[in-house]
Amino acid sequence: MKSFQVLDRNQKIHRNYFLEASAGTGKTFSIENIVVRLLVEKEELDFEKILVVTFTRAATRDLKVRIRANIENALAYLQGQETPPDYLQSIIEKGLLEVTHARKRLERALFCFDQAQIFTIHSFCARMLNEYVFEGGLRLDAISMDDPLPRTKMLAIVRDFFRTGINPKEYSEEEINLVLADFYGDLEKLENTLLDTICKGIDIEEVPPLSKQLDDFNAEMLALKKEYGMTSEAILQDFYLLAPLYRGLRDKKRQLKKEVIDKVTRFANLFDLEVWKEEEYNTLVADQLFLSTAFAPENMGSRSASQNIGKINIPNLSSVIRKHLSRFVSPTIIFARLACDCQKLFRKYLEKEEKFGFDEILKAMKDALANRDFLQNVQSKYKAAIVDEFQDTDPMQWEIFQQLFLGSGYLYLVGDPKQSIYAFRQADIYTYLSASKLLGEENLASLDTNYRSHPSLIHALNTLFATSNSPRLMPLPHLNQDMPYPEVKSPPNAVERGFSDGRGSVHFYIAEEASAATYPLEKMEQDHFFPFMVQEIQRLSKEDGIPLNQFTVLVSDRFQGKRVAAFLNRANIPTLLQRSGSLAESSALAAFRELLQAVFSPRNLSSLKTALGGKVIRWTHEQVRELEDSSKLEKILYQFHRLKRALYSEGIASFYQQMMHTCWHEDGCTVVEFLLSQEDSAEFYSDFQQIAEILFEFENSIRSTPEALLAFLDDFKTLFLNDDNRTKRLTDLTKNAVNIMTLHASKGLEFDVVFTLGLVKRSKAPEQLVPLLRNDHRCLVAVPDKGMTEYQKHCLEVDAEKIRQLYVGMTRAKVRLYTPVMIVPKSKNVSLGCASPMELFLARLGHPPIEQKDLYSRIHGYNGEPLREFIDKLPKETSITYTLLNTTPSIISSGEEEDQADLQEPNNVEIPGAEKYMHSFTSLSSVHAHKPSTISEAPHDFYAERKTPHTLPSGSETGNLLHKCLESIPLSIFKNVKQPSELQEIVRPYVIGNKYKEWNLVICEILFNAVYTSLEDGLRIVDIDPKQCFHETEFLYGSEIEKAPGYIKGFVDLIFEHRGKYYILDWKSNWLGPQYESYKKENLKNAMQEHNYFLQAQLYTEALQRYLRLVDPRPFKEIFGGVFYLYLRGLHPNFGNEFGVYHPRKCS
Repeated sequence: MKSFQVLDRNQKIHRNYFLEASAGTGKTFSIENIVVRLLVEKEELDFEKILVVTFTRAATRDLKVRIRANIENALAYLQGQETPPDYLQSIIEKGLLEVTHARKRLERALFCFDQAQIFTIHSFCARMLNEYVFEGGLRLDAISMDDPLPRTKMLAIVRDFFRTGINPKEYSEEEINLVLADFYGDLEKLENTLLDTICKGIDIEEVPPLSKQLDDFNAEMLALKKEYGMTSEAILQDFYLLAPLYRGLRDKKRQLKKEVIDKVTRFANLFDLEVWKEEEYNTLVADQLFLSTAFAPENMGSRSASQNIGKINIPNLSSVIRKHLSRFVSPTIIFARLACDCQKLFRKYLEKEEKFGFDEILKAMKDALANRDFLQNVQSKYKAAIVDEFQDTDPMQWEIFQQLFLGSGYLYLVGDPKQSIYAFRQADIYTYLSASKLLGEENLASLDTNYRSHPSLIHALNTLFATSNSPRLMPLPHLNQDMPYPEVKSPPNAVERGFSDGRGSVHFYIAEEASAATYPLEKMEQDHFFPFMVQEIQRLSKEDGIPLNQFTVLVSDRFQGKRVAAFLNRANIPTLLQRSGSLAESSALAAFRELLQAVFSPRNLSSLKTALGGKVIRWTHEQVRELEDSSKLEKILYQFHRLKRALYSEGIASFYQQMMHTCWHEDGCTVVEFLLSQEDSAEFYSDFQQIAEILFEFENSIRSTPEALLAFLDDFKTLFLNDDNRTKRLTDLTKNAVNIMTLHASKGLEFDVVFTLGLVKRSKAPEQLVPLLRNDHRCLVAVPDKGMTEYQKHCLEVDAEKIRQLYVGMTRAKVRLYTPVMIVPKSKNVSLGCASPMELFLARLGHPPIEQKDLYSRIHGYNGEPLREFIDKLPKETSITYTLLNTTPSIISSGEEEDQADLQEPNNVEIPGAEKYMHSFTSLSSVHAHKPSTISEAPHDFYAERKTPHTLPSGSETGNLLHKCLESIPLSIFKNVKQPSELQEIVRPYVIGNKYKEWNLVICEILFNAVYTSLEDGLRIVDIDPKQCFHETEFLYGSEIEKAPGYIKGFVDLIFEHRGKYYILDWKSNWLGPQYESYKKENLKNAMQEHNYFLQAQLYTEALQRYLRLVDPRPFKEIFGGVFYLYLRGLHPNFGNEFGVYHPRKCS
């Protein structure tokens, strides 16, 4: 495979490429330079004609930052500030005209960078379906990536299935009990597992219904009677002969247990029948082939005694029964039937309600591509498409890319099959390989220089992964082939970093439990692995100056991560868990709720005492009892009334600020001082702060009332179930601490020193719902017997992915890699698909080639000798070493012991400056945004007979609805509308199912008037270019207001550019009177003053001015058109801007 050198002027760019990028070889660097070259080279493309697709939102954000930075760097190179890369040097050599032209193209790309076509695959498909909605065959705004179907709603559908989809004709009570028993009786766990299964984006194969199962059961029973001569008498005779040989069948008196005899008798009696009805079938299901389980080989006692039992009627009775009847008592089969039926119900709901999940978006996109107009529209929109992380693609995604871009423009597929580790998300390595084959050898290229790791580490990894040392390391079971490991090289003039300890760049730390019969991972972590890691982190940090945030421990799951963090913290090593839990599980959530409850009802002594004794104020029981003294109670009530006044008049930000600076203890400490002085409060205080910020954002985003804050906290668990980002505990990424993350989360990251602890963890047996091809269609198939060929092949695929996980983990390090090894030679045989990645790797390393299915024979009894011999024979320059950890547990140390000096209380230190808080218009305004209107006649009757814009009920709900419509409905739709009634179908989704349903036409009228009313000089919103409109623009900037130090945060309803000027527009749904004349300029000005909207305009203007400094060099006064306040109820095209439009040209 030829090498791809993106900086080389001779590297042809304008063609299809399939780029294989091994770990650390500069994949993103290549993408960002491909974009710049497409912009400036001879077949130059407009920026918006270049599509970049990746697979996570985080990767999308990273690509946007990297691509923008590279465009800015390219501009600097062309201005002669630094030595340019070769392809830009070629432009410079062509002269000033070419340089000027290239600079203009790059400047234009930066100017319109907000329109960059950089998306996740699902966002891209959703955008195309919405943009070409008619050609795609969907209703308007059918698909929204901003409003996905919440998990709680999906769970409700699953629960509806249990209520309505399960009836005696489809499922017997015994079948449901059997599946439920497989989940230990936990119905909620069963419901969640069903939901996870149906949301995997893959069809579940049909399982025969109960009636067909009954027919098959009859056929198998007849076959057993005919083929094996099974009768009740023969079975019982064999049972009494064999029972003494097996464990668990007798009681303490050596008598057969009554329940054992009953189950065997019931089973035997089935063979006295000729026809078996549902009752007999359910008997089999309820007793679970007890006889087969009882006589399983692993339950046999003394094998020598079996020679004296005499003649038996049915040889191999246990295996015969299992072969013919196991599928009828398999919880996997019944679960698959439940999942299949539930998936059908789920899809019916989505179709009926016109809802789209991630998988439905892809299917809708695939179906839309069958329309030639849709296909051509999307193809004409883009001239180049770059697909990042292509190894994470599934078959449907590749089908979409292939149909759109293969043969239309340039297609760049960038990925690494060795890092394909997301099979649980349906990523398919074989899709990657088939795409590679389709593009052809002439379009294949590789990135073969590792810029991440130091040369010695690269050499060590090349040695470990080389085919000569680890033959057949990366198998492809489906193809019965192996994936070669392409050796990577170091860049020229790479600098090597040495350590003072003499250990290699790859260092194995080996622990052994010679006598353990199990696999004691947690014990060996505590006794050996964790102490060694503490020792190395402390030593390298002290002796070699490596910052703690350049150490990373890769774990298998969050439970292992918590164990590592707890151990390192006990050694005074700070840690940073990348996935550190949810605020929904934090005690700070309950504490905040208790506090608000007390503020709302300070006279409620129960709420008051709960808040005072909670984790914020922390009064003792004795202090709470002192409230019986009325004088003390009055002082506390006064404090709470002050807080209540702050909350209602100034908002949650002011309330929080005052709360944290109140004093509740005799020592005079404020709340913030008191919390920070408590040993157990660091995490609590951080969570409490974050919850306050979330409430601040919530309050301002929907103009909520203070009482709504309490309801919001009550909904926190629901938000958590719906994977709402607000519920996730933030981590301080600037903290100098050891990083702890999962192997999957580490993909794409790099650190100086990495411990791959997660590689030694064994896994549970793979699921028995396995993805298989059925008539070229991929679906989940229930495999009831783990001995079946399909299951064995699936286990081989699981093990193959584990080796790819090992590759990902071992390529995260830049300087040194620490790899653990567990030696447990006497542990029980590990089942296929359950071995740890490290066990699978060591079964290859230093051994001759072997079939993948035979690796487990090497894993059992592995004593570590092959690894030690392999390393001992290597030349020193290979830089691979090992340590044999002590057989006795290590003692944790928090560092070198020092003489203890007498501690003296330090002097008080005062740090100058004020604390900085987050502020908004609401918190800064002297009049709260929710102050009731001074006009008492404001309408509130949803059942009013006369429905007009002036009788539409007033309130925040109405305002939120109108804002949502104006934000969400594209301007392009309004351009084709001649009267309000034509908008009813567009507005219907926003009012269906709520109390605004009967007000549909009125809302249409308000929206129509808003976009068709002249603002000034004939300017109407409908005439503005939609591409120059920016809805709900968020801003954050440093406050220069003396009384409000900190930051100003908020959202602008609409910013638009028209004829070279920028405007701010804010929608107001305020009710000022029963007729249009009520919205004349004088009344608007009074309303602006009453609600302090002039301050709001000032804040918005400042935000826009700060932004425009970055993108437009012209003076602000020259390009700013002013602020429009549109009072929606007062607008009408016939009146122009006479009513409802307020436009203060200067806000100061």
